[in-house]
Amino acid sequence: MADEEPRESESHEEEEPRAGLLYLLHRNESSFRFANDLPGIVLKGLLESFEEREKSVKEEHDAAVAIQCSARRMLCGIAYGHDRKAAISLERLYRGHLGRLAFEVKQAERDAQVRRAFWDCNATLVQKLWRGFHSRKHAHNFYLRKAYLTSVMTRGLEIRSELEAHYRNMSEMEEIKMEQEKIDKFEDVVGSLHHMLSTASCSGVYNSPYVVRLLVRNGLTSPGCSQTRRRRSGCRSSLT
Repeated sequence: MADEEPRESESHEEEEPRAGLLYLLHRNESSFRFANDLPGIVLKGLLESFEEREKSVKEEHDAAVAIQCSARRMLCGIAYGHDRKAAISLERLYRGHLGRLAFEVKQAERDAQVRRAFWDCNATLVQKLWRGFHSRKHAHNFYLRKAYLTSVMTRGLEIRSELEAHYRNMSEMEEIKMEQEKIDKFEDVVGSLHHMLSTASCSGVYNSPYVVRLLVRNGLTSPGCSQTRRRRSGCRSSLT
């Protein structure tokens, strides 16, 4: 294998000068024909180039269209991505703005409700206090009622004391009247029994001899009268 490679290289070196000579000979021989056929060759080449160009116009156009489509698609994708990000940002910011507005509205409603509840509570308290004051002052005055009850109690005590005094007076008058009636009745009864009483000259049936003796000892001259008075006082005490 190593011996064959140098041999092949030597054969190629021998053929190259021969091919160059043939090319020059052919070139010298055909130069005249080439000069005569030059316009036709140029025209033919031009026509062939035109034909090739016309054949490749559609391919070049399709390739250019494909390149432009790809470029436009890429640019549109970049623009779409940018616009999409911008739209998302705008929507996010707008939703945040709407959320803050809604929060402010809700907060204002809550504050208004709290203030309304506060003032309603204060108004209710004031009305309650005013109704209580008006009721105590005009409808159910505690102090007037207390004063009235005090006056009623005082008047009741006064009336009770007056009634007790009147009852005592009436009781005393009734007792005095009853005593007087008893005395009058006793005197009426005793007045009809005068024959049983003692006199200065004759002793009554109720005079005991022992009493007469005691009276004589004491030096009383009228035992009958003193006995009569004593008997009357004893009767009165027994009746009362």
